Amino acid sequence: MTPSNEVRWSLKTPQRGWGYQDTLALWRLGEELDFYAVYLNDHLYGDALETWTTLASMFSLTTRIRGGTMVTSNSFRHPTILAKMATTVDIIGNGRLILGLGAGNEAVEYETYGMRFPPPRERVERLEEACHLLKAAWSGEPTTWHGRYYGLTGATFAPRPVQRPHPRLILGVKGDRALAVAVRHADEWNWNRSQSDTPEFLARMDRLDELCEAAGRDPASLPRGFGFRRLRAQLDAGRETLAEVVATTQRCIRRGASQIVLMLGEADQFRDEVDFYRRTFIPAVMDGL
Repeated sequence: MTPSNEVRWSLKTPQRGWGYQDTLALWRLGEELDFYAVYLNDHLYGDALETWTTLASMFSLTTRIRGGTMVTSNSFRHPTILAKMATTVDIIGNGRLILGLGAGNEAVEYETYGMRFPPPRERVERLEEACHLLKAAWSGEPTTWHGRYYGLTGATFAPRPVQRPHPRLILGVKGDRALAVAVRHADEWNWNRSQSDTPEFLARMDRLDELCEAAGRDPASLPRGFGFRRLRAQLDAGRETLAEVVATTQRCIRRGASQIVLMLGEADQFRDEVDFYRRTFIPAVMDGL
């Protein structure tokens, strides 16, 4: 892949410890400052608002900013319920929803809240079936599906989302089998830098290219993005330096990353964080490209 001509900069709230008014203020600030999107995560634990009902409200009180999940855990909800939820939110937002979807990865959360945590292979297989069902539901056509985990018989879904053929689908996955699902179904792929290092991101980029070519998909048709987890806090604690992080980001953009997601920290500090990214970090990255 060659680098995109446009880098999309987005913000993300961890939700835990963030109240409703904090979240709304972030969305409005992101819109005012022309960020590409604001994302929520999707967890049950901690002092956090529920993701999808919050998204509906955020879209009803903004007009331009895109937004969605980074990422929703597929196994928290039946995919047909998720399809209906996403359609409703896309209509409320007049076509601004981005659905980030993952297989789920925190066993203790499932166990704590009384849900079964499937083994890795099953989670990936469920993700693949969910992608089929989401797209079928969004098509507006009657759907019959008899998969290993989900089944529908002549199911119809109306109304349809505003976006056609469907809301943008980002898969946040890492392993080879899950990457192959992204190649078959995703409009974009996302990697979370907090869980691994930059060389792994670059290696996964290479692997995605290989899988795209094997599947007959142009690698350039699958945009790539990555996220920083509380980057400002890492810099303030001396665990990283600004020069190192700028160089890392430039390296990933040159390799083809076209969306950078900046996760924020505490709610009472987000304005200062956003100002740092807007005035210092983003210009330093873009000036060196």
